[in-house]
Amino acid sequence: PLAEAVAARLLEKSGPDDVRTGYARSALASLYQRLGRAAEAETVLRAVLDSRLRVMGENHAATLAVRERLATSLSDLSRHEEAIAQARRAAAGTRKLLGNDTRDTLSCLLVLSQVLARAGQGAEALALAEEILQRQDRALEPDHPNRLEYARHYAQLREKDAKAPP
Repeated sequence: PLAEAVAARLLEKSGPDDVRTGYARSALASLYQRLGRAAEAETVLRAVLDSRLRVMGENHAATLAVRERLATSLSDLSRHEEAIAQARRAAAGTRKLLGNDTRDTLSCLLVLSQVLARAGQGAEALALAEEILQRQDRALEPDHPNRLEYARHYAQLREKDAKAPP
């Protein structure tokens, strides 16, 4: 309720395109995602994305981050084609903006791999997971916590691939 109240107050006071409103609404969407309220998260994220596109443009890091989170919500709703399209756009834009070997790019590629895996596109998901593992040495410090997440995701995909019928 507090996050909803803050987002609503900022929206009323400052409008949808104010930076603070965008951050508050993004935080609200994150809360909804953590609570399993993907439909509500999607609604909020679409509004934030529309604002970011108007104010910052398609290729701004903040716009791409919202698009990536929208992909996750759509995947949670089993709207796989939409989720993949959003995740691909986010990944392509992030690669173009930041390059291949950055923490944000790897994180975005992980989301794309996860969305693909949930949609039953295991081979492409596994190939992306392998790419992430190959690139992480150039993007992350040796003790960075994302390394464990990337390795876990890769191992899950490998296990699933090994169990798949030929």
